[in-house]
Amino acid sequence: MNRTRLSETEIDSLSLKFPKLPADYLDYLRNTGWGESESGCMIYSGPVSPSDVYSNGDEMTELVILGDDFQGFCLAYCFRKGQYGEITDDGEWCPSTDGMTIIEYATGTPDVDML
Repeated sequence: MNRTRLSETEIDSLSLKFPKLPADYLDYLRNTGWGESESGCMIYSGPVSPSDVYSNGDEMTELVILGDDFQGFCLAYCFRKGQYGEITDDGEWCPSTDGMTIIEYATGTPDVDML
């Protein structure tokens, strides 16, 4: 897998632009890097607006897209609720009900730090 770690300067820039980004996402970009993950999903190097992907994306102002599964579903983070979830291929937000972390999404396994 080809991943690219973000520098501290790049992490700081994301933090300034999106101050409510979750720390585990920033840590993942710093320590593991963006690109295709172990689970086969793509983790982006920075947030993408839902309006760039979905026709109803302008209605999802509290969400940012952080990755996708190459099959139409996107990993998203809700700033208002402080939680991850997915946006379906037809643009429906489905929040995680089990406290999913970026590590769980990227590896397809439970985050051992959360156990």
